Amino acid sequence: MPGFTSKVAQAAIVPGGGVPQVRWMDHLSTETYIEGAILTFGAGANDHLVVEAAADPVAMVGIALHGANKGPGFDVGDSPTVITGREVRTSVAIADGRTLFGLRMVNGATDPVTPVAADVGRSYGAIKTADGTWAVDQADVTLVLFRVERIDIDSKLVFCSVVGTKQAA
Repeated sequence: MPGFTSKVAQAAIVPGGGVPQVRWMDHLSTETYIEGAILTFGAGANDHLVVEAAADPVAMVGIALHGANKGPGFDVGDSPTVITGREVRTSVAIADGRTLFGLRMVNGATDPVTPVAADVGRSYGAIKTADGTWAVDQADVTLVLFRVERIDIDSKLVFCSVVGTKQAA
C-alpha cells in the first residue's frame, strides 16, 4: 500500500480484488461533515438518512467520499445564482465486510502513532480528532469499531475492516 498517504479516511482496498461498494445516499440537510467522515443512520424520523457518527459510534454505514452538501447543484464556482435541483446526497464507501479502510491511528489525540506488527488483528475504537478528521483510536479497546488487518509503517496508516456487529448498511 505504499503511496496511500491520505490524512482522510478512505476505502483503500478489497482483498482478493474488486472495488469497494459505493452507494449514493441521502443525508440530513443540516449535516456539515467532511470527506472521510464515518457515517451512520439518523435516529427516529431520520433513520433512513446518513449522518456523521457521534463519538464512539455503535454502527457504521461507511465512509463519506465527499463532504455534506457537496453534490450536484452545490458550490458552483463564481456563480451568484441560486441553483435549483440540489441533491442532498453523498457517495458512501459501504462497510460491507470486504472493504478495508485506510486511516491514521492515534492514541487518544490528533498526532498519528506508528503502527507495529502487534497491532494487526487487534480491534480499536474510532475518534474524531480536533482537526475534524476520523482516525483509529489505539487508546480505545472497549468501544471497538475497527479491526486492523494490515499496516503501512512508513505512512503511519492502518488498513481496517469494520467489526462485523458494527456494520449498519
